[in-house]
Amino acid sequence: MQLVAATGLALTHAGLIVSYLILNVPLASTLMATFFFSVPRELEESAEVDGASRLQIFFKIVSMTSLPAYASTAILVFIQVWNEFLLALTLSTPYTTTVQVKLTEIKGSYVALYNLQMAAALMTVLIPLGFFLLLGKYFIRGILAGALKG
Repeated sequence: MQLVAATGLALTHAGLIVSYLILNVPLASTLMATFFFSVPRELEESAEVDGASRLQIFFKIVSMTSLPAYASTAILVFIQVWNEFLLALTLSTPYTTTVQVKLTEIKGSYVALYNLQMAAALMTVLIPLGFFLLLGKYFIRGILAGALKG
């Protein structure tokens, strides 16, 4: 937090984004690295024999076979950032607050309006659910890719 305050990013959207990047890049890097290591070396060698450069091999062979890993990593990081509460609570203002913080503000001090709380909770769940439904088939394939040897 001192780093964010020293750079002038405190209480801004950019500060939240940088904080989430610092927290989630190690996880994403580890997940992607394990998947890249599982790509068969024979694919790269056959592309090299066909005359492809190292960049072409990466972008046309390795990246295309890694689409399930990209989807799995995107879903995991998105869900983690979407559900994160403590950092958003401490680094946000009324103008930069996240959905999770707003969801807790709906709870009244004296009156509990359950209909409003449940409607807000449903709206909060719809975006990650849609994201998962969109990328779900790749997610399952990406998670199973490192587990199955074939």
